[in-house]
Amino acid sequence: MAAVARLSGELSAPKILHVVHRLFALFHFLDQPEAKGWIMEVTGQDYLMLHEALFRAAARAPLEEAEYTKDYAFTKDTFLPIVLEEANAEGNA
Repeated sequence: MAAVARLSGELSAPKILHVVHRLFALFHFLDQPEAKGWIMEVTGQDYLMLHEALFRAAARAPLEEAEYTKDYAFTKDTFLPIVLEEANAEGNA
């Protein structure tokens, strides 16, 4: 992951692992129907744009315990309210 490479010189290994867990949880959220309004497809590109509030919420939201990194997810029913709060804070919900 590019995030790990980017952060490797700035953060300790445990902190990088926390970031990776939150990114996996965000990936799980993006598969949910509730995520659709927070994702923008870019015409003619192979990537998607994600609303900035998703990343701020991912930094704050509680995580469910998981044995494997790939299984991390945000605690049910807590992530989207935090996303909405973060979007309102920037004035463009």
